[in-house]
Amino acid sequence: MPVVGFPDRDRHKLCHRCHKWHEEHEGTMVYPEARGPISGLFRAAAVIAGCEDKMRFICHRCRRVRRNIKLAIAIAILATGAAIVLAKWLGLITSM
Repeated sequence: MPVVGFPDRDRHKLCHRCHKWHEEHEGTMVYPEARGPISGLFRAAAVIAGCEDKMRFICHRCRRVRRNIKLAIAIAILATGAAIVLAKWLGLITSM
């Protein structure tokens, strides 16, 4: 539940995604997602070196929403691939 009123920086954390203040137990500290090969290398280096200053606070709701979006995208890609394979197997697609 987001903080109502003025947040206390000693007790509250700002969510990196929704930009709302939360209690510390309402989220986790995570490294930013890699968006490409170069940022993936930087992220891996930060994880290996244990750089805690690179970590960001993400509330549980934002993590759940992000996870569900990734799941929906993966299911859509797999369903499209399965439909293409099935159409090819049934002979509905002749060229490819």
